[in-house]
Amino acid sequence: MRSLLRLLPYFKKHKGKYLWGIFFVVVSGLAEAIAPHYVGRAITSLQKGTASTDSLLIDALFIVGLAVISGYLFYLVRQNIIV
Repeated sequence: MRSLLRLLPYFKKHKGKYLWGIFFVVVSGLAEAIAPHYVGRAITSLQKGTASTDSLLIDALFIVGLAVISGYLFYLVRQNIIV
C-alpha cells in the first residue's frame, strides 16, 4: 500500500476528472439497470394479451433510449478516466 502513495499527487491533480468519471459510471449503471424493467413490462403485456402497438412502441423507445444514454455515458467515462 505504501508504494501507491507515490501516485497520490497524480490523483490529486486529476481529482475532478476521476470524480466525473465515477459519476458517469454510476449513472450509466443505473440506466442499464432500468432497461430490464421495460423489457419485463413489454413481455408481461404480451403474455396477458393487453399489449397495444402504442405501449410496445413506447417500451421499445425507452429501451433504445436507455441503451443510447448508457453508451454515451460510457464514452464520457473513457474520456474522463481512461484517456
